[in-house]
Amino acid sequence: MLVVTLCLLSLACPARGQGRAKVRPTAAPPASAQGPTIQLDPNAIRRQMASSYESLVDVNNQTTITRYIEAFKNAKTTEDQDQLVSELTDYCVERGLRPSPDVAEIFLALAYRASAHGNMEEFQRLSRYALSFDPGHPAVHLALAAAARSKGGLLSGEFYYEALTALFLSVQNIETRWAALANLGLWLRLTAFLLLGVLALMLVIKYQALLRHDIREWLGGGESQWVEAAGLIGLFLPSLLFLSGYWWIIYWAGLFLVYARWPQRAVILVAVALFVLSGAVNTFYQQRLYLTAAPPNASNLRCYAHRIGVGLDAGLVEHLGAQDPLRGTYTYILASRYLLHGSYMKAENLYQGLLKDSPDNAG
Repeated sequence: MLVVTLCLLSLACPARGQGRAKVRPTAAPPASAQGPTIQLDPNAIRRQMASSYESLVDVNNQTTITRYIEAFKNAKTTEDQDQLVSELTDYCVERGLRPSPDVAEIFLALAYRASAHGNMEEFQRLSRYALSFDPGHPAVHLALAAAARSKGGLLSGEFYYEALTALFLSVQNIETRWAALANLGLWLRLTAFLLLGVLALMLVIKYQALLRHDIREWLGGGESQWVEAAGLIGLFLPSLLFLSGYWWIIYWAGLFLVYARWPQRAVILVAVALFVLSGAVNTFYQQRLYLTAAPPNASNLRCYAHRIGVGLDAGLVEHLGAQDPLRGTYTYILASRYLLHGSYMKAENLYQGLLKDSPDNAG
Protein backbone atom coordinates (compact mmCIF):
# COMPACT_ATOMS: atom_id res chain seq x y z
CA MET A 1 0.00 0.00 0.00
CA LEU A 2 2.82 2.36 0.84
CA VAL A 3 4.51 1.58 -2.44
CA VAL A 4 1.36 2.37 -4.40
CA THR A 5 0.98 5.74 -2.61
CA LEU A 6 4.57 6.76 -3.42
CA CYS A 7 4.05 5.93 -7.09
CA LEU A 8 0.94 8.05 -7.28
CA LEU A 9 2.73 11.03 -5.68
CA SER A 10 5.62 10.76 -8.13
CA LEU A 11 3.19 10.88 -11.05
CA ALA A 12 1.24 13.87 -9.67
CA CYS A 13 4.25 16.17 -9.20
CA PRO A 14 5.18 16.51 -12.94
CA ALA A 15 1.53 17.01 -13.86
CA ARG A 16 1.23 19.83 -11.33
CA GLY A 17 4.33 21.49 -12.77
CA GLN A 18 2.93 21.26 -16.26
CA GLY A 19 -0.32 22.86 -15.14
CA ARG A 20 1.56 25.80 -13.65
CA ALA A 21 3.48 26.23 -16.92
CA LYS A 22 0.24 26.57 -18.84
CA VAL A 23 -1.02 29.57 -16.85
CA ARG A 24 2.32 31.33 -17.10
CA PRO A 25 1.87 34.48 -19.43
CA THR A 26 3.51 34.29 -22.82
CA ALA A 27 5.25 37.10 -24.72
CA ALA A 28 3.14 39.20 -27.12
CA PRO A 29 3.57 38.35 -30.80
CA PRO A 30 5.45 40.88 -32.94
CA ALA A 31 3.52 43.76 -34.50
CA SER A 32 3.98 42.36 -38.00
CA ALA A 33 2.08 39.22 -36.94
CA GLN A 34 -0.88 41.24 -35.63
CA GLY A 35 -1.79 42.85 -39.01
CA PRO A 36 -2.24 46.60 -39.78
CA THR A 37 -2.33 49.04 -36.89
CA ILE A 38 -4.12 52.40 -36.57
CA GLN A 39 -1.98 55.33 -35.46
CA LEU A 40 -3.84 58.46 -34.36
CA ASP A 41 -2.21 61.83 -35.11
CA PRO A 42 -3.51 64.42 -32.62
CA ASN A 43 -2.64 67.34 -34.91
CA ALA A 44 -4.47 65.80 -37.87
CA ILE A 45 -7.51 65.09 -35.70
CA ARG A 46 -7.43 68.65 -34.38
CA ARG A 47 -7.28 70.12 -37.89
CA GLN A 48 -10.10 67.87 -39.08
CA MET A 49 -12.28 68.85 -36.14
CA ALA A 50 -11.56 72.54 -36.74
CA SER A 51 -12.46 72.19 -40.43
CA SER A 52 -15.66 70.33 -39.59
CA TYR A 53 -16.54 72.98 -37.02
CA GLU A 54 -15.97 75.81 -39.51
CA SER A 55 -18.13 74.05 -42.11
CA LEU A 56 -20.88 73.56 -39.54
CA VAL A 57 -20.67 77.21 -38.47
CA ASP A 58 -20.89 78.37 -42.11
CA VAL A 59 -23.97 76.23 -42.68
CA ASN A 60 -25.59 77.55 -39.50
CA ASN A 61 -24.80 81.16 -40.45
CA GLN A 62 -26.23 80.74 -43.94
CA THR A 63 -29.36 79.12 -42.55
CA THR A 64 -29.85 81.87 -39.97
CA ILE A 65 -29.31 84.69 -42.47
CA THR A 66 -31.69 83.05 -44.93
CA ARG A 67 -34.36 82.85 -42.23
CA TYR A 68 -33.90 86.52 -41.38
CA ILE A 69 -34.19 87.51 -45.05
CA GLU A 70 -37.36 85.46 -45.48
CA ALA A 71 -38.82 86.98 -42.32
CA PHE A 72 -37.89 90.45 -43.62
CA LYS A 73 -39.70 89.83 -46.90
CA ASN A 74 -42.80 88.62 -45.06
CA ALA A 75 -42.83 91.50 -42.55
CA LYS A 76 -45.98 93.59 -42.71
CA THR A 77 -44.78 96.92 -41.32
CA THR A 78 -41.68 99.05 -41.56
CA GLU A 79 -41.11 98.76 -37.80
CA ASP A 80 -40.93 94.98 -38.07
CA GLN A 81 -38.41 95.26 -40.90
CA ASP A 82 -36.29 97.69 -38.88
CA GLN A 83 -36.31 95.27 -35.94
CA LEU A 84 -35.29 92.32 -38.13
CA VAL A 85 -32.48 94.28 -39.76
CA SER A 86 -31.22 95.39 -36.33
CA GLU A 87 -31.22 91.78 -35.08
CA LEU A 88 -29.48 90.53 -38.22
CA THR A 89 -26.85 93.26 -37.92
CA ASP A 90 -26.16 92.29 -34.30
CA TYR A 91 -25.94 88.64 -35.33
CA CYS A 92 -23.34 89.44 -38.02
CA VAL A 93 -21.32 91.61 -35.64
CA GLU A 94 -21.28 88.94 -32.91
CA ARG A 95 -20.00 86.28 -35.31
CA GLY A 96 -17.48 88.44 -37.14
CA LEU A 97 -19.52 88.58 -40.35
CA ARG A 98 -19.39 92.32 -40.81
CA PRO A 99 -18.84 93.59 -43.43
CA SER A 100 -21.21 91.22 -45.21
CA PRO A 101 -21.17 92.09 -48.93
CA ASP A 102 -23.49 89.20 -49.82
CA VAL A 103 -26.19 90.38 -47.42
CA ALA A 104 -25.71 93.98 -48.60
CA GLU A 105 -26.20 92.91 -52.22
CA ILE A 106 -29.42 91.08 -51.26
CA PHE A 107 -30.84 94.32 -49.87
CA LEU A 108 -29.55 96.19 -52.93
CA ALA A 109 -31.47 93.80 -55.17
CA LEU A 110 -34.62 94.49 -53.14
CA ALA A 111 -33.91 98.23 -53.34
CA TYR A 112 -33.60 98.26 -57.13
CA ARG A 113 -36.76 96.20 -57.40
CA ALA A 114 -38.55 98.91 -55.44
CA SER A 115 -36.96 101.56 -57.68
CA ALA A 116 -38.27 99.76 -60.77
CA HIS A 117 -41.78 100.12 -59.34
CA GLY A 118 -41.24 103.84 -58.73
CA ASN A 119 -41.07 103.66 -54.93
CA MET A 120 -38.04 105.86 -54.30
CA GLU A 121 -38.58 106.13 -50.54
CA GLU A 122 -38.47 102.34 -50.27
CA PHE A 123 -35.41 102.39 -52.53
CA GLN A 124 -33.57 104.78 -50.22
CA ARG A 125 -34.58 102.88 -47.07
CA LEU A 126 -33.45 99.50 -48.43
CA SER A 127 -30.19 101.06 -49.62
CA ARG A 128 -29.53 102.28 -46.09
CA TYR A 129 -30.17 98.76 -44.83
CA ALA A 130 -27.50 97.55 -47.25
CA LEU A 131 -25.13 100.25 -45.95
CA SER A 132 -25.43 98.87 -42.41
CA PHE A 133 -24.03 95.51 -43.57
CA ASP A 134 -21.17 96.76 -45.77
CA PRO A 135 -20.28 100.47 -45.49
CA GLY A 136 -17.41 100.02 -47.97
CA HIS A 137 -19.44 98.61 -50.86
CA PRO A 138 -19.29 101.04 -53.86
CA ALA A 139 -22.65 99.90 -55.25
CA VAL A 140 -24.37 100.81 -51.98
CA HIS A 141 -23.13 104.41 -52.17
CA LEU A 142 -24.13 104.60 -55.84
CA ALA A 143 -27.64 103.55 -54.86
CA LEU A 144 -27.72 106.18 -52.11
CA ALA A 145 -26.47 108.79 -54.61
CA ALA A 146 -29.28 107.87 -57.01
CA ALA A 147 -31.80 108.14 -54.19
CA ALA A 148 -30.44 111.55 -53.14
CA ARG A 149 -30.54 112.81 -56.74
CA SER A 150 -34.17 111.72 -57.17
CA LYS A 151 -35.08 113.43 -53.92
CA GLY A 152 -33.00 116.62 -53.96
CA GLY A 153 -31.89 116.96 -57.58
CA LEU A 154 -28.41 117.57 -58.94
CA LEU A 155 -27.82 120.39 -56.45
CA SER A 156 -28.14 118.06 -53.47
CA GLY A 157 -25.03 117.92 -51.30
CA GLU A 158 -25.81 114.34 -50.30
CA PHE A 159 -25.75 113.33 -53.95
CA TYR A 160 -22.23 114.66 -54.50
CA TYR A 161 -21.01 113.19 -51.21
CA GLU A 162 -22.31 109.69 -52.01
CA ALA A 163 -21.07 109.88 -55.61
CA LEU A 164 -17.56 110.89 -54.56
CA THR A 165 -17.54 108.22 -51.85
CA ALA A 166 -18.55 105.58 -54.40
CA LEU A 167 -15.80 106.75 -56.75
CA PHE A 168 -13.19 106.66 -53.98
CA LEU A 169 -14.22 103.16 -52.86
CA SER A 170 -14.33 101.92 -56.46
CA VAL A 171 -10.76 103.10 -57.06
CA GLN A 172 -9.63 101.35 -53.88
CA ASN A 173 -11.25 98.07 -54.93
CA ILE A 174 -8.99 96.24 -57.40
CA GLU A 175 -11.98 94.60 -59.12
CA THR A 176 -13.70 97.90 -59.95
CA ARG A 177 -10.71 100.23 -60.17
CA TRP A 178 -10.25 100.43 -63.94
CA ALA A 179 -13.98 100.60 -64.67
CA ALA A 180 -14.33 103.55 -62.29
CA LEU A 181 -11.28 105.32 -63.72
CA ALA A 182 -12.51 104.71 -67.29
CA ASN A 183 -15.84 106.33 -66.41
CA LEU A 184 -14.00 109.21 -64.75
CA GLY A 185 -11.86 109.71 -67.86
CA LEU A 186 -14.98 109.75 -70.03
CA TRP A 187 -16.61 112.42 -67.88
CA LEU A 188 -13.43 114.51 -67.90
CA ARG A 189 -13.35 114.34 -71.68
CA LEU A 190 -16.99 115.38 -72.01
CA THR A 191 -16.48 118.24 -69.55
CA ALA A 192 -13.41 119.49 -71.42
CA PHE A 193 -15.30 119.20 -74.72
CA LEU A 194 -18.22 121.28 -73.44
CA LEU A 195 -15.88 123.86 -71.91
CA LEU A 196 -13.93 124.24 -75.14
CA GLY A 197 -17.15 124.44 -77.16
CA VAL A 198 -18.56 127.21 -74.97
CA LEU A 199 -15.31 129.20 -75.15
CA ALA A 200 -15.13 128.82 -78.94
CA LEU A 201 -18.75 129.97 -79.28
CA MET A 202 -18.00 133.03 -77.15
CA LEU A 203 -15.06 133.91 -79.41
CA VAL A 204 -17.22 133.52 -82.53
CA ILE A 205 -19.93 135.79 -81.15
CA LYS A 206 -17.46 138.43 -79.99
CA TYR A 207 -15.07 138.57 -82.96
CA GLN A 208 -17.15 137.52 -85.98
CA ALA A 209 -17.56 141.17 -87.09
CA LEU A 210 -13.78 141.66 -87.15
CA LEU A 211 -13.38 138.45 -89.15
CA ARG A 212 -15.87 139.58 -91.82
CA HIS A 213 -14.16 142.98 -92.06
CA ASP A 214 -10.74 141.39 -92.53
CA ILE A 215 -12.09 139.05 -95.20
CA ARG A 216 -13.29 142.02 -97.26
CA GLU A 217 -9.92 143.72 -96.92
CA TRP A 218 -7.93 140.57 -97.77
CA LEU A 219 -9.99 139.85 -100.87
CA GLY A 220 -10.32 143.51 -101.87
CA GLY A 221 -14.06 143.26 -102.35
CA GLY A 222 -15.09 146.35 -100.47
CA GLU A 223 -18.66 145.98 -99.27
CA SER A 224 -19.56 143.13 -101.60
CA GLN A 225 -21.59 140.40 -99.88
CA TRP A 226 -20.42 137.84 -102.44
CA VAL A 227 -16.79 138.40 -101.54
CA GLU A 228 -17.59 138.05 -97.86
CA ALA A 229 -19.54 134.83 -98.45
CA ALA A 230 -16.71 133.42 -100.59
CA GLY A 231 -14.18 134.21 -97.87
CA LEU A 232 -16.29 132.56 -95.17
CA ILE A 233 -16.76 129.47 -97.33
CA GLY A 234 -13.01 129.37 -97.94
CA LEU A 235 -12.40 129.41 -94.20
CA PHE A 236 -15.12 126.83 -93.58
CA LEU A 237 -13.92 124.27 -96.13
CA PRO A 238 -10.76 123.24 -94.20
CA SER A 239 -12.91 122.57 -91.16
CA LEU A 240 -14.71 119.82 -93.10
CA LEU A 241 -11.59 117.74 -92.62
CA PHE A 242 -12.24 117.79 -88.86
CA LEU A 243 -15.77 116.45 -88.74
CA SER A 244 -14.91 114.35 -85.69
CA GLY A 245 -16.33 117.16 -83.58
CA TYR A 246 -13.68 118.17 -81.10
CA TRP A 247 -11.02 118.97 -83.72
CA TRP A 248 -13.62 121.05 -85.52
CA ILE A 249 -14.10 123.11 -82.37
CA ILE A 250 -10.33 123.39 -81.89
CA TYR A 251 -10.00 124.63 -85.47
CA TRP A 252 -12.48 127.47 -85.01
CA ALA A 253 -11.15 128.32 -81.56
CA GLY A 254 -7.64 128.54 -83.00
CA LEU A 255 -8.91 130.68 -85.88
CA PHE A 256 -10.43 133.27 -83.56
CA LEU A 257 -7.39 133.28 -81.28
CA VAL A 258 -5.93 135.78 -83.75
CA TYR A 259 -8.39 138.40 -82.48
CA ALA A 260 -8.45 137.36 -78.81
CA ARG A 261 -6.51 139.11 -76.10
CA TRP A 262 -3.74 137.40 -74.19
CA PRO A 263 -5.85 136.42 -71.14
CA GLN A 264 -8.43 134.94 -73.50
CA ARG A 265 -5.73 133.12 -75.44
CA ALA A 266 -4.36 131.65 -72.21
CA VAL A 267 -7.81 130.35 -71.23
CA ILE A 268 -8.36 128.80 -74.67
CA LEU A 269 -4.94 127.15 -74.68
CA VAL A 270 -5.51 125.72 -71.20
CA ALA A 271 -8.90 124.37 -72.33
CA VAL A 272 -7.31 122.76 -75.39
CA ALA A 273 -4.55 121.20 -73.27
CA LEU A 274 -7.13 119.92 -70.78
CA PHE A 275 -9.16 118.41 -73.60
CA VAL A 276 -6.17 116.62 -75.14
CA LEU A 277 -5.00 115.40 -71.73
CA SER A 278 -8.46 114.10 -70.81
CA GLY A 279 -8.59 112.22 -74.11
CA ALA A 280 -5.26 110.55 -73.39
CA VAL A 281 -6.37 109.63 -69.86
CA ASN A 282 -9.66 108.25 -71.14
CA THR A 283 -7.94 106.12 -73.78
CA PHE A 284 -5.40 104.78 -71.29
CA TYR A 285 -8.00 103.76 -68.70
CA GLN A 286 -10.24 102.15 -71.31
CA GLN A 287 -7.28 100.13 -72.54
CA ARG A 288 -6.48 99.01 -68.99
CA LEU A 289 -10.11 98.06 -68.43
CA TYR A 290 -10.14 96.05 -71.64
CA LEU A 291 -6.91 94.24 -70.83
CA THR A 292 -8.15 93.24 -67.38
CA ALA A 293 -11.60 92.13 -68.54
CA ALA A 294 -11.05 90.51 -71.95
CA PRO A 295 -9.78 86.93 -72.34
CA PRO A 296 -6.26 86.43 -73.70
CA ASN A 297 -7.46 85.45 -77.18
CA ALA A 298 -9.88 88.37 -77.60
CA SER A 299 -7.63 90.54 -79.74
CA ASN A 300 -4.09 91.12 -80.86
CA LEU A 301 -3.74 93.87 -78.26
CA ARG A 302 -4.58 91.47 -75.45
CA CYS A 303 -2.26 88.82 -76.89
CA TYR A 304 0.52 91.40 -77.16
CA ALA A 305 0.14 92.30 -73.51
CA HIS A 306 0.48 88.62 -72.54
CA ARG A 307 2.79 87.51 -75.31
CA ILE A 308 5.30 84.73 -74.92
CA GLY A 309 8.98 85.72 -74.57
CA VAL A 310 10.52 85.52 -78.03
CA GLY A 311 14.12 85.64 -76.82
CA LEU A 312 13.69 82.80 -74.37
CA ASP A 313 11.92 80.67 -76.98
CA ALA A 314 14.74 81.22 -79.43
CA GLY A 315 17.20 79.99 -76.80
CA LEU A 316 15.14 76.84 -76.27
CA VAL A 317 14.79 76.18 -80.00
CA GLU A 318 18.59 76.09 -80.32
CA HIS A 319 18.63 72.94 -78.16
CA LEU A 320 16.05 71.01 -80.20
CA GLY A 321 18.64 69.49 -82.53
CA ALA A 322 18.92 65.71 -82.85
CA GLN A 323 22.48 65.72 -81.46
CA ASP A 324 21.58 67.55 -78.26
CA PRO A 325 21.48 65.07 -75.34
CA LEU A 326 18.83 67.16 -73.53
CA ARG A 327 16.63 67.59 -76.59
CA GLY A 328 13.62 65.94 -74.92
CA THR A 329 13.83 68.14 -71.85
CA TYR A 330 14.06 71.38 -73.83
CA THR A 331 11.25 70.26 -76.12
CA TYR A 332 9.01 69.58 -73.15
CA ILE A 333 9.80 72.99 -71.60
CA LEU A 334 9.09 74.80 -74.86
CA ALA A 335 5.83 72.88 -75.40
CA SER A 336 4.73 73.73 -71.86
CA ARG A 337 5.44 77.42 -72.48
CA TYR A 338 3.42 77.33 -75.69
CA LEU A 339 0.57 75.65 -73.82
CA LEU A 340 0.71 78.22 -71.03
CA HIS A 341 0.50 81.16 -73.43
CA GLY A 342 -2.25 79.73 -75.61
CA SER A 343 -0.22 78.52 -78.63
CA TYR A 344 -2.03 75.19 -78.59
CA MET A 345 -1.13 74.00 -82.09
CA LYS A 346 2.60 74.52 -81.53
CA ALA A 347 2.39 72.80 -78.15
CA GLU A 348 0.50 69.84 -79.63
CA ASN A 349 3.06 69.38 -82.40
CA LEU A 350 5.93 69.36 -79.91
CA TYR A 351 4.16 66.92 -77.61
CA GLN A 352 3.46 64.57 -80.53
CA GLY A 353 7.14 64.71 -81.47
CA LEU A 354 8.07 63.75 -77.92
CA LEU A 355 5.69 60.78 -78.00
CA LYS A 356 7.17 59.55 -81.27
CA ASP A 357 10.74 59.84 -79.99
CA SER A 358 10.09 58.21 -76.60
CA PRO A 359 6.75 56.34 -76.51
CA ASP A 360 7.71 54.70 -73.21
CA ASN A 361 7.35 58.06 -71.45
CA ALA A 362 3.75 58.55 -72.58
CA GLY A 363 2.46 58.06 -69.05
